[in-house]
Amino acid sequence: MTKIPLIPLTKIINNNNNPSLKNLNKAKKIGVFEYKKYMHPKVILFLYTLYIYLILDLILATTTALARAASGVELEPHFDEPYLSSSLQDFWGRRWNLMVSRVLRPTIYKPTLGFWARIIGPKWASIPAIMATFIVSGLMHELIFFYWCRVRPTWEPMLFFVLHGTCLAVEIVLKKLVGTTTNDTWRLPRWISGPLTVGFVMESCFRLMFPHVLRCKTDLRLFGEYDAIRDFFKSIKRLFLFLPIVSLFLFLPLNLYSINLCGGTAFFISWLANFKLLLLAFQKGPLALKNQSFGLFIAIACLPIEIKTTKETPKRQLINFPIKALLLAILIQFLDHYKQQIHQNLVLVLYCFLIYLLLEIILAITAGLARAMVGLEVEPQFNEPYLSTSLQDFWGRRWNLMVTRILRHTVYQPTIGLISTLMGRKWASIPAIIATFLVSGLVHELMYFYLSRVPPTWEVTCFFVLHGICLTVEIILKKALGDTWRVPKVMSRMLTIGFVMLTGFWLFFPQFFDARLMLNSFKSMLILEVIFGQTAINNEIIEYY
Repeated sequence: MTKIPLIPLTKIINNNNNPSLKNLNKAKKIGVFEYKKYMHPKVILFLYTLYIYLILDLILATTTALARAASGVELEPHFDEPYLSSSLQDFWGRRWNLMVSRVLRPTIYKPTLGFWARIIGPKWASIPAIMATFIVSGLMHELIFFYWCRVRPTWEPMLFFVLHGTCLAVEIVLKKLVGTTTNDTWRLPRWISGPLTVGFVMESCFRLMFPHVLRCKTDLRLFGEYDAIRDFFKSIKRLFLFLPIVSLFLFLPLNLYSINLCGGTAFFISWLANFKLLLLAFQKGPLALKNQSFGLFIAIACLPIEIKTTKETPKRQLINFPIKALLLAILIQFLDHYKQQIHQNLVLVLYCFLIYLLLEIILAITAGLARAMVGLEVEPQFNEPYLSTSLQDFWGRRWNLMVTRILRHTVYQPTIGLISTLMGRKWASIPAIIATFLVSGLVHELMYFYLSRVPPTWEVTCFFVLHGICLTVEIILKKALGDTWRVPKVMSRMLTIGFVMLTGFWLFFPQFFDARLMLNSFKSMLILEVIFGQTAINNEIIEYY
């Protein structure tokens, strides 16, 4: 627990950086708070008090209506126009939060009244009974504030209730004394007693109740939760509107039989576009950008691109692209002519590089077309994954970054937000990583089903779950060891790439080759080459599969 520093209320109100008051602008129902910078701090607090009363009244009235609908019986109201109170006795006893008054009366007030009536008589026994009731109410409010803030109490709310209990006791004593001497013929007019009562309640709130609320940012959390609930229901409505489109995108690849066309549609539309639409339903992700044209929206939705936040384009990427294209051509020719003379494991290693180069060049060409269409720079898809020094570096910062960004928003961040409330922020990333890799594995199984149309073997899911587990172990070791010990980069790169390749040979590629996906891909390309009158792929490649 931490101790809250006591700060004057006027300093809190006048602080332009106070997030609690800034957040009042989020209360769209009360547009007057948009002009708070032109108001006196006391006027803001007055409106703030009125807002809290209205919120409490509406929430409790809604709860009462639901209970009435469920039980079929009439229930007592919780408030009775407290702004019309003519005295503190009228305010606390007959108008404000009557459910609490009814609970405190039999639990505290009446037992204390009976006890003191036997000691000092029934006439004045109500005085200590009132004080005891307000003390208990103050203690309960301190407990509630502790539940909200989780900080040491300042005892300001306690002083507020003790003050009101004392003033109410004085008020009752004066009423009894004046009533005895004047035969109850003298009363303050309501137009005087009403403003005095409400003014005293509000001024004492400003000095003793609200400072603790503002320092604990209780109002900030209240408005934040209100906004979150409102946005959640809006998101659910958008989600139901998007479900037919998501279903259509999932069904679309099943009607395509060219493996290249089916694979591109499955990856671009069934996976990335659907995940982007799901993010858009909750006002997140690349499609949630404001002031974007329809063409830009379609390009971002249907292509594996994300608009670049910085205008700088590394020169290394411009130089590496033609080099990688040349390496791809050399690798294809080498495998075409010499694959039968080299060891099978080396062939698999070369095919790993072949698949990486194919993916990077295809996605880079797609990004180039998108750049030409929308006229904006886009984020790269790969960042030299062969230089990875750890699994965290490989999956988080180098390999297929578009998928990484999408999974971060759709799976990782929601999971880490949910788990952090249960086990704390420090270790919440562990189950979030496992969940992310599990979803990635399931989506890859779906991609394989689109391409092969055979039941899944779940080897690909095991590949991603294994990598998720190993990545969590790596993170735990990093947290445990800190910066005291690091593996040299040369060794860590060899270990990382070696582990990715070995697990790929074991779990990822068998289903890939068993389904004869490469054969079907080459057949599709041969059909195109025959159409265009060219034959660049030797039939021996097909015979190899």
